Amino acid sequence: MESNTKDPEVQKIFNWKIVLVLFSTLTLIALIFLIKLRGYFSSYVNSELFDKYYNVFVGILFLNMCLSTYTITIYYYRVRKPGMKGQPGKYGDLGDSGDSVSCDLYTPKKRRFRLEKEVKVEKYEVDNEIARNSTLDLDRRRIDPKWFNINSAREGGVHASENYESPAGNVLGNKFSTCIRNRGDERCRIQNGNENAERGFVNQGIGVIEDVYNKRENKLTTRYSTKPFNGGIFNYDLNHLKTQGKINSMQFTYDKNQPMRKKKVKLALAGSKLGNENNDGTGSEFTCPPHSSVYKIETLHDVDKNDKTGKIVGMKFYCKDIRSGEHIKILNSENNFVDNVHFGVEPRPDNKRYKYGKVECGNYQRCKRGGDGQKKCKGRPGFLSNVTAIDDDDGIIAMRFNKCSYLEPNPIKDPTDVGLE
Repeated sequence: MESNTKDPEVQKIFNWKIVLVLFSTLTLIALIFLIKLRGYFSSYVNSELFDKYYNVFVGILFLNMCLSTYTITIYYYRVRKPGMKGQPGKYGDLGDSGDSVSCDLYTPKKRRFRLEKEVKVEKYEVDNEIARNSTLDLDRRRIDPKWFNINSAREGGVHASENYESPAGNVLGNKFSTCIRNRGDERCRIQNGNENAERGFVNQGIGVIEDVYNKRENKLTTRYSTKPFNGGIFNYDLNHLKTQGKINSMQFTYDKNQPMRKKKVKLALAGSKLGNENNDGTGSEFTCPPHSSVYKIETLHDVDKNDKTGKIVGMKFYCKDIRSGEHIKILNSENNFVDNVHFGVEPRPDNKRYKYGKVECGNYQRCKRGGDGQKKCKGRPGFLSNVTAIDDDDGIIAMRFNKCSYLEPNPIKDPTDVGLE
């Protein structure tokens, strides 16, 4: 079978260096020739217009010869260099099959497998007693962590903790205000979660209310959650020296994720807004980093003066991890991670102008005696989760945190067992 390919035509190509030297020499000779013979051409033509534009003519001619030299030289320079690889061409028609010389490609082949090792049957026994005594509880195949309120030893119950003091004993703010003593004073409002009375929640404090899916009844159930607060939204006043101010309004937030995630927070508002409804003053907010919540709050408050009720003038917040209890830094309004954030006048115990207050949740502890008679305890960090407040249209007078909550990673485990993670 004849080949359908053609030998490429051989093109005679000059060396580009020779072309450059040759045309450059011709250009210079022509330039010298025109300059030397200017007098001859002038006497022959005898025209002022010719003398005036002769140099222009020589310049244009010289420029054109330079461009010609460059163009021809670059052509012979590039024509020798291989260009970029182009796109693949179309495939040609399939040729006729040739005769096999060294390989037999067309004779059918049969391949057979041969067992090289003899299979030995081994006896397999199943312990029926273990299988018979094992149970599979499908309702517990996925267990989500749950939040529980911590009870003091005096309160008792499954979630009672030794050496735990309820935060309800520490009132933040002006607890001796005449507004509190005079229950009939219409200027003050007691914020105790009664705005949710139509949902069946009366005098249960400001906290998290969630719709929880009940798998057994296949419906959503609204309940008062024990989730802690993880942030807040504020409006406050502060003078340029940062020595006088006031918290005009605030509202707590919480993480709506269930369970709370380590890298993402889904914020929601908890309860009602406290204080002024008009958003007066500077607006700001903070959120604990993912997988952490508020466990400690410090405040400064003023006392009653004449007809003015003393208000909370500054608040400071601390966060820690909900599992490990490790203190977590907070991102402030200047995009810096700090140990705490404050709004209004910074609360310090040594402040001479205002009264200092603090509330902090302790750890939940579960103890029992081991086989050696020694008492062994394991704990969970506690977080602020429920609050009652007194406010008016000018700000927040006082706050009392009613509950601390802790996270139980394995809620189906016997609560009396201390063998927790």
